[in-house]
Amino acid sequence: MKGEDQSELVTTVDKVVCLESARPRMGVGCRLSRALLTAVTNVLIFFWCLAFLWGLLILLKYRWRKLEEEEQAMYEMVKKIIDVVQDHYVDWEQDMERYPYVGILHVRDSLIPPQSR
Repeated sequence: MKGEDQSELVTTVDKVVCLESARPRMGVGCRLSRALLTAVTNVLIFFWCLAFLWGLLILLKYRWRKLEEEEQAMYEMVKKIIDVVQDHYVDWEQDMERYPYVGILHVRDSLIPPQSR
């Protein structure tokens, strides 16, 4: 920005007389190609950021679904454990078992196959 006095620094818009380019020897074609390159670069950066955020969202959804499945599997295992303990207690009441309690290892062995332990 240039004012009436070339040596003075222009600080307000009212004092501006003319604008001077930082690269005065750049042709119109060069200016247009530079503007186009800048616009395309900005659009590509925007789409890369959008793709990254989309991928992050997909990853988070996958992780949330896995956590929900693990929680559901845990609840199912707890139900199975309770069923085994109740069955053992019923057997004890009918004098089919010796003790009213069942060992943790016995419950594990009855629920989980040997190759999965």
